[in-house]
Amino acid sequence: MSNGWAVVTGGAKRLGKAIALELARAGYDLVIHYNSSSAEAAATVGAIEALGQQAWAIPADLRDVGAIDALFATIAERCGSLAVLVNSAADFPRTPVGEVTVEQWDSLMALNARAPFFCAQHAAKLMSSGGVVVNLADVGGELAWPSYVPYGMSKAAILMLTKGLAVALAPTIRVGGVAPGAALLPDDWDSPAPTARVPLKRVGTAEDIARAVRFIVESPYLTGETIFVDGGRRWG
Repeated sequence: MSNGWAVVTGGAKRLGKAIALELARAGYDLVIHYNSSSAEAAATVGAIEALGQQAWAIPADLRDVGAIDALFATIAERCGSLAVLVNSAADFPRTPVGEVTVEQWDSLMALNARAPFFCAQHAAKLMSSGGVVVNLADVGGELAWPSYVPYGMSKAAILMLTKGLAVALAPTIRVGGVAPGAALLPDDWDSPAPTARVPLKRVGTAEDIARAVRFIVESPYLTGETIFVDGGRRWG
């Protein structure tokens, strides 16, 4: 039994994979978008199929608006309609002020801020019977990190995107956001876990975030809100 098709951008590994598996457990079939992680995408498809749901993977560089157009043309052809879009794909580069290049800026904003808008715009056209868009923001959209200013700006844009789309797409489509704090640290993280200012004194897990995404999807009177899953970091 299926509740319809869900698309997870950046769904091949890490947080995106956890979200995709949680939606599969909730009864959704999955389109797994990936950029270059083809082996991981295939493994995620296999894990979803093991849960009894359909899944397929498709590559696209979301920094390229033309690639987004092609991605959703393929989705429309294969799925017909969508129930859920999760905008999860993002980059988290260290960009100290004084060292940022125009190329870094454009790449980061294209993936983290522009792509979610155009993915949502396409997805909305495939949600004529209703649907849900969930955007992955970040506590860094509210907190100031001096070595990640462009990243923080891109995630602040996602906070506003969630509010704006909620109004623009209502009442047929609901829109919510999930803003992780210190959760599922990057593979190359070489510093102590940043928990000193987290009241719950632990790093969050991918499953913590995935459950919040599912909560939004399954909450029919929730729209325009971003849930901060940060262990209380904003107050620490």
